[in-house]
Amino acid sequence: MTARFSAVEFFFWMLLGDVIGFVSIFLLGCGFNNAQIGMIVALACGISVILQPIVAGYADKPQSLSLKTIILILAGMQTVISPFLSVLYQKSLWAAGVLYCILIVGIHTLNPLINALGTECINQGKRLNFGVARGIGSGGYAILSYILGIVLARTDAGIQPLTICLISIGLAVSVACFPFEKRKGADEAAERENACEEGKHPQNCNTPWEFFARYKKFGIALIGCVLLYTSHMMVSGFGFQIVVSKGGGSEETGIVMALAAMAELPVLFVFTYMLKAARCDIWIRISGTAFMVKSLLTLWAGSMAFYYAIQILQLLGWGLFAVASVYYVNAVTEKQDAIKGQAYMTATYSLGCIIGAAAGGELIDSMGVDAMLFWAVAASFGGMVILLFAASNTQKEDVRSAEKI
Repeated sequence: MTARFSAVEFFFWMLLGDVIGFVSIFLLGCGFNNAQIGMIVALACGISVILQPIVAGYADKPQSLSLKTIILILAGMQTVISPFLSVLYQKSLWAAGVLYCILIVGIHTLNPLINALGTECINQGKRLNFGVARGIGSGGYAILSYILGIVLARTDAGIQPLTICLISIGLAVSVACFPFEKRKGADEAAERENACEEGKHPQNCNTPWEFFARYKKFGIALIGCVLLYTSHMMVSGFGFQIVVSKGGGSEETGIVMALAAMAELPVLFVFTYMLKAARCDIWIRISGTAFMVKSLLTLWAGSMAFYYAIQILQLLGWGLFAVASVYYVNAVTEKQDAIKGQAYMTATYSLGCIIGAAAGGELIDSMGVDAMLFWAVAASFGGMVILLFAASNTQKEDVRSAEKI
């Protein structure tokens, strides 16, 4: 199960790196300015925020299509749309912008579903090491970033959508081969009965209001996640512009992305052991602090050499948060709310992208890269403070999840 899920993560994170990591290079090549790119990304993330809980709520229902089928539909959408972007490159500005916006919506909607595909298998008692699989995903992101950065530096950004198409096919094949079993209605009814006996909430949270009324502290922690992701979007979403300000170009952007992804690997591979050393909420707090430190050092970096060096902080920042947040959601929500919980956590990423993309692009065009990075530091500081005080004590729930693996 771990090997097969690793293949899913490998292609998904390659796809995310292609669509999100190189958005500025493609859209700048189309003729958009930074503010317009920010608005396209913000619009896509705004649609994702609305769509993710709807899709997750549907996937949680016993009579719905399985997670596997929904993921295959979204991967198919990426495969069909991406070739048209190569045809439209530098020919139809706004048509290319609309199609790229749809690709971003698709990748953000896929994110919580991919997470839920793994955690649902864990909840069913199957042996699956999510951290290792997520680490393989980061390896795919690193490989894609390094190679595509070199290719785009030597060719034309119009080739990028074709790589999106090929990777989407790989994702669809890996998901199709993954042996996922949707829980039957009888199984879910038994879980609700057991929840009643244990004094827990037996009913699904069918609306956001019901969900956050049940999980109040989790809702507060999500605000901190939004701020961290706002900072992350400014630093990573406008990575090309940051690299240019420090004397680099497309190839250096790919190297930075690859270094950051490779830095994530150690923590992802050993996270299940880390859970036995400390509670999941402690790792969430450490991760928030690392986000803030990295954004601050990015602002201070005066050369590409120093900027390369600080990518090691991705280990305790995005890398740690990427896996710890999945286990954290699984620990603080009940099984019948797990997919929605993952969707709300991922929605914070989309909300952060809306704020970070819209504000970041405007700040770069009006005041420059350093001004944008200053606000990235401020956002990450706010997110860090909220998580330090609002992350719920997960006790030993996450450790029990780790021991199933």
